[in-house]
Amino acid sequence: MQGENLHHVFWERRAYKTPIEKLARNLGGLVIRVDIDNHNELHAVLPPPPKPPHEVLSDLVVYMREVGAGKDTLEGLEAASTWFDRMGLDDIANNLEWQHYYLSGEYND
Repeated sequence: MQGENLHHVFWERRAYKTPIEKLARNLGGLVIRVDIDNHNELHAVLPPPPKPPHEVLSDLVVYMREVGAGKDTLEGLEAASTWFDRMGLDDIANNLEWQHYYLSGEYND
C-alpha cells in the first residue's frame, strides 16, 4: 500500500463546468479518501460515469445533504449508487457500484 488520496466519484473534472456540476462533483460524500493502489486500479479499468443531467445533479445534492452521507468514506458512494438506482439511472448506478468494488479493495479478494 502506497498511502491514500482523494477520489472524485464524478470525473473527469473538465466535464463538470457549471456551478451545480462543480458542487455535485466536490460534495462531501462524493469525494472519498481511498487507498492509492485501489484508486489507480479503478482508473485503469473503469471509464468515468455517465454525466448526470443538470436537474438530476441538483436533486442529488439535495438528497446527499438530507441523508448526511459520510465524508471521505464509501458511505457516500453507496448512498449515491442507491439513489441513482431508485431514479432508474441504471448506467450511472452500475458505474458507481463498480467504483465501490475497486475502491473497497474487493477486486483483490
